[in-house]
Amino acid sequence: MKKAKAVTLWALCFLFAFFGGSEGAAPSKFAGQWVLGSDAVVGKPDSMRLFKNGKGVVNGQTDVSWQIENKRFVVSSPTLALSCKYQLSGYELTLFFDAQNSAVYVKKEKLEKFRAKQFAAAEAERARQAAETAKPYIEQAKQRKSQIERLLSQYFVHVSGGTFLMGCTVEQDTADCDKDEKIVNSVTVGNFQIGKYEVTQNIWELVMGDNPSAYKGDNLPVESVSWEEVQVFISTLNVLTGKKYRLPTEAEWEYAARGGAKSKGYRYSGSNDIEAVAWYGRNSGSKTRQVGSKQANELGIYDMSGNVWEWVRDWYGSYGTGAKTNPTGPRSGHYRVIRGGSWHYNAKLCRVSNRDVITPDYRFSNLGFRLALAP
Repeated sequence: MKKAKAVTLWALCFLFAFFGGSEGAAPSKFAGQWVLGSDAVVGKPDSMRLFKNGKGVVNGQTDVSWQIENKRFVVSSPTLALSCKYQLSGYELTLFFDAQNSAVYVKKEKLEKFRAKQFAAAEAERARQAAETAKPYIEQAKQRKSQIERLLSQYFVHVSGGTFLMGCTVEQDTADCDKDEKIVNSVTVGNFQIGKYEVTQNIWELVMGDNPSAYKGDNLPVESVSWEEVQVFISTLNVLTGKKYRLPTEAEWEYAARGGAKSKGYRYSGSNDIEAVAWYGRNSGSKTRQVGSKQANELGIYDMSGNVWEWVRDWYGSYGTGAKTNPTGPRSGHYRVIRGGSWHYNAKLCRVSNRDVITPDYRFSNLGFRLALAP
């Protein structure tokens, strides 16, 4: 979980640069930012200058160095295979990597278009793989289609969109907030639907034909499912029903947990009294509990504090600053966000603004999810 991350570094990095100098000549300096995956790599996070020689760190812990000499731009690291050479073509820089990887580095004004294209390609590939894996489950689930649709027809709550303050607001208590929730932003979300309950083992088993949960019971939340496995479940469900189920974004999740437009500003989802709304470390008996057996929040949603952690759609990253509309988090990353706390943890982690993160292949008996659906 959070603060216990195993660092997985990508061999492919993205650099944007804009510079002077004639075509084909080694520039004396680059102005820009090195990015490895979604994380700033070298020096200052917003801007830096790369001179002919320099040193820096990746993700705050892995040393890298670079040099420019005789039209060679070399990046090296004791632990990363990042050595590369460059060639200039107008204002674009192309780097060819040792490990059969290549990337086109674009000038600053083209960066967002380039990143959007890369993101769309990665998302399309993820969806394709989930759909391919889902094929045998779809065939099995067709026999149970009417039962699945009947259960899901009573499962969702409509959430009217609105604007809220996301992050460590006053009722969350600054002393209890972690650094990654302390930037408070004005966030606007549109209308959506979200599960009244965490997805139960009954629904999972009808769709997938198995039950991976450690604590068994039809009306207990399904757990011990990875983010990647959840995508296969969703892909199966969407083909079966013709709808567009998905995980909620982190912003949608927090807005719903706070009670949406009906929010009363509670610390937990539905109350300032955690005993009224959550199964957590002190009252759970060290196991999951039946969904909906505590008090609902202002929107009629249950267990958004406690019972099981819930996967959301977003990669983990900083909120950044400034107002946002329908944010979806970073375009890539190493960790997915989980929300809500669980039966295994203390009250502080069940607050509506608390965030935690884990790799998308992680499974544990206190980790499940709830569905969202476009209006």
